[in-house]
Amino acid sequence: MIGQLSKLIKLFRDGKGQIAMMALYNYIPSWLFRYINFYIGYTGEAGESVDIKILRRLEKRYSFRFASIEDLPLIQTLFPGKNIENIRQRFERKDVCILALEGEKCVGMSWLGTGRVHEESKVKCSFRIQQNCVWVYDAFIAREHRSRGVYLALGKYATMNSDFDKYYGFMVGINAASLKTHQRLGAIIVYKMKFISFLGITLHSSKNILDATEAPQKVWSGVFGKPIIIGIEQEDAAKNKPEPVAVV
Repeated sequence: MIGQLSKLIKLFRDGKGQIAMMALYNYIPSWLFRYINFYIGYTGEAGESVDIKILRRLEKRYSFRFASIEDLPLIQTLFPGKNIENIRQRFERKDVCILALEGEKCVGMSWLGTGRVHEESKVKCSFRIQQNCVWVYDAFIAREHRSRGVYLALGKYATMNSDFDKYYGFMVGINAASLKTHQRLGAIIVYKMKFISFLGITLHSSKNILDATEAPQKVWSGVFGKPIIIGIEQEDAAKNKPEPVAVV
């Protein structure tokens, strides 16, 4: 415990306070304290910034395909402790799952939420998106297959083989590797956000990166209350830019 505390103190001294505060998640309950700096962004146009060659190269070792409800036993091998009924409900509400396979072994997956509102429970915030758009969530690659481009290939496969307009997602601000990967997938940041929770009181602050005329928003709420909703509205064709988004 003393050694872990020393590491946290060193992070603060080295100017890495955000990393230190996120590391505290392992030691304190969520209602007591939480801090996350994150971004909401989207990709479209079939992830054109990722060369198709990466998918072709990885297909020499891996295969990629969309899953069906019949794949539940296969999916559970990647999440042995996961409630299989929760996964079943995703298929029943028409969410889309993409699998990465090495032979017959499942080594990675990514989900596309097809609902109009997606909740990020860890930051008590919901995001309302427009028709024919999806929310990318619960992406996971088996540890021994990470840093090989499998996640990039999953994203490329999804956008090449589905016809959704935009693929929205949540990106943790201090995870430089993740931000770089999403950038390669063509991610365009819509919102820069912060979530702070202390003793049951929370603060959400957001800044619309795509609309410099929109003032930053700050919303105070209770951590056990209903999540706030960020609305990502349909683009205004006349202005060729997203409409201003309200926090309610």
